[in-house]
Amino acid sequence: MSSTLVPETCKASKLDEDNFVAFGHVAAGHDGVLCNPSGSLIAKPCTPQEIEFYESAPQHPGFWRFMPKFIGTLSNGTPQIALEIPGDDRVATLAADADPSACSSGTDTPLPPQLRKQSNLVAALVPATSNSGQEWVPSRGHKINTTVSIVLENIAAGFKRPSVLDVKLGVRLWADDSPSAKRDRLDQVSKETTSSVLGFRIAGMKVWVGNEGAEKEEKVLGTTQTKSHDTVKSKQVIVETVDGYRRYDKWYGRSLNVDNVKEGFEIFLAGAKAGKIDRSKLVARRLAEELRAIQAVLEAEESRMYSASVLIVYEGDPEALEDALAKEAKDDQNDKNNKSNVKLSFDLIS
Repeated sequence: MSSTLVPETCKASKLDEDNFVAFGHVAAGHDGVLCNPSGSLIAKPCTPQEIEFYESAPQHPGFWRFMPKFIGTLSNGTPQIALEIPGDDRVATLAADADPSACSSGTDTPLPPQLRKQSNLVAALVPATSNSGQEWVPSRGHKINTTVSIVLENIAAGFKRPSVLDVKLGVRLWADDSPSAKRDRLDQVSKETTSSVLGFRIAGMKVWVGNEGAEKEEKVLGTTQTKSHDTVKSKQVIVETVDGYRRYDKWYGRSLNVDNVKEGFEIFLAGAKAGKIDRSKLVARRLAEELRAIQAVLEAEESRMYSASVLIVYEGDPEALEDALAKEAKDDQNDKNNKSNVKLSFDLIS
């Protein structure tokens, strides 16, 4: 499994939104995801709870190793100073702002003594505001209403042609503080998809298909129906092929059921069959190993995550994949247990 670490050159002293550009490998989720020019970091709009999730992760090392590296936050495009945390090679920085009035989230994640006296430590949490008097409006995949983005390592960095799958976890998809309208809508989504029966659904995926998909192409596979109150709406299931990537939208995942959801994973792994040697079974076996490891961690301690996702990435370029496997075989001559160089990554995101 690849455990990509952000190199020292990427730990900039300032995180400035102006230095980030649109990210092109989003498989699912909300709009507004950015990446830095090198592609090693991504910034995605987030909620206070999501920042809490990443801040508290070091307290759970077994679970932590499956998560992308937390770098800091961007707030309103304001440059933020990166504070190094000595002795910690995964939480590389904490975001600090020039405004000393910003509240600190240090009570959520204990700070080392060196930083406890810092008066300008930014709150990774946005000051809470009450939404009790506001009507909830579904975002429908658009950018969420927030002024803060979380900055994480890009687990797709280092792949020549990453194939990406986003799997939404859980039967229940809403948190305890969700408005009743949101609960009702997400309960309906769960009921109408594999979420309710299997506890997961395919939220979206991008698969490298190479020259076969060199020309822009769009296919309508069919329709899927959603029910809101007493209104039934039909949504087209779109499969779009652009620049060698075939993209399956959220409606594709929602159109699957218990009987055919396996086909979705087969489509995702089909990219590993494109080379001279069929590597799909190898990739599937490695992913299964990682899934079992995550399952063991989750069963070892109590945890609650609502609408979290597993993000799966493998190398879609056949030559690059073979090169990675050859390098792994060579390294195994020195260390039989070393699998850190395989072009395969599996991480949890909130």
